[in-house]
Order: sequence, then C-alpha cells, then structure tokens
Amino acid sequence: MNNNLRVLIGTVVAVIVLTVPLFLLPVDGMLITAYLFALAGVFALAGTLFWGCNRSSGEYVTTAAFPLAAAGYLSLTLLVSVLFITLKVREVYACPAGWFFFLHILLAGLFTWKLLAMDAGKEQIEAIGPNVQQKTSLWRQLRQNASALAAAADPEVKKEIAAVQDAFRYADPVSSEQLAEIEGRIKTLLEQLSDRIRNHQNTGIPDLCRQLLTEIRIRNERSKTIK
Repeated sequence: MNNNLRVLIGTVVAVIVLTVPLFLLPVDGMLITAYLFALAGVFALAGTLFWGCNRSSGEYVTTAAFPLAAAGYLSLTLLVSVLFITLKVREVYACPAGWFFFLHILLAGLFTWKLLAMDAGKEQIEAIGPNVQQKTSLWRQLRQNASALAAAADPEVKKEIAAVQDAFRYADPVSSEQLAEIEGRIKTLLEQLSDRIRNHQNTGIPDLCRQLLTEIRIRNERSKTIK
C-alpha cells in the first residue's frame, strides 16, 4: 500500500467519523458550521499530505511543516466545535450561530495566513540552501585536501600537519568574494605542502604549516568582519 492510498483511506475514514454526529445530534446552524469547517480541516491535512508524498524536490523540513500545521488547525477547530456544542447540549451556554461561524472563519483565516507565511519562508530557505552549498564547496575541498595530507605525511611532521587539519576543520566554511585573495594564498600553500609531503621533503614543512595557520587565522578574522 503506497502513501497516497493511505492518505485517501484515512481521509475517507475521517469524513465518515465526522458525519456520524449529524445522525446523533439535532441538526442546526452550529452543527452544520462545525461539520463544514471540520471537513475543511480534514481536506487541508489530506492535501498537504498528498503534496508532501508526491513532491519531487525541496527540503524535507519545509515540506513536513505543512501537514503539521494542517493537523494543528484540524485539532483546534474540532476542539472548539466540541466545546461549544457540548455546552449547548448540556444547556450551559448557547453560542449564537453567527458568532460561532465567525469564530471558525477567524481560525480558518489565521490558518491560511500561517500557510502563506510558511510558503514564503519555504521559498526563501530553498533559495538560500544551494547558495550556501556553493559558497562552502571550496573550503570543504581544501579541508578534505588537508585531511588527506595528514594521512599521507611522514611521522616526524604529522604533528604540524594535524594542527593545519584542525585549523581547517574549525574555520568558518562560508566563502565570499572578499575572501577570494586570501583563500587563493591558502590553496597555493596547501599545494606546496602537498608537493613536499609527496616528495618526503620534510625540512620545509613546519614553515609552510606556520604560514598556513597564519593565513587561516587572518581569514577567520576577516570573515567575522564581513558578517
């Protein structure tokens, strides 16, 4: 059984359950209002679930938020309806049908506003995601190169290489145009370090590592001022 069929069966069951009170209680404006808005909540939840199950792109977090919001609205509208209808049946308080309808319109309006705000946030998050990934790709590559050098280095220089590896690991991964020059210097120094490790020229490695640590520190400080 696929997810679409599960959602469809769940929706049919919910509609049947909501219809039962129409045969048990006196049908009036309040009951009809409660029934219609409850159906609207069920269909909203079903629609967001169908959309989430069949969406081929986008972030999981932003997609999952919509069914949760719809479930919250459905729960709230059912709670309000059960409360006021129970008060009326027990002859404690009879809310005017017009005010009861207005209350449900208000809840539906707030839910609609929430969906619109979430949709705007979803688009913003999904637009930023690829941009951040692109900005961090260069530093991730440099960090991976540093990790590879630490594994390939001779034992006598592993301590210096490990310090460089840690500096890459804890540095801000987000690049920008203002950091392009210094990142170019870091990349060049890393390539020189790679050549020395590959050729087992260990004498110049500590000095290169100190230069790399200095450049990474400068980059971190400059990155903070940019933000």
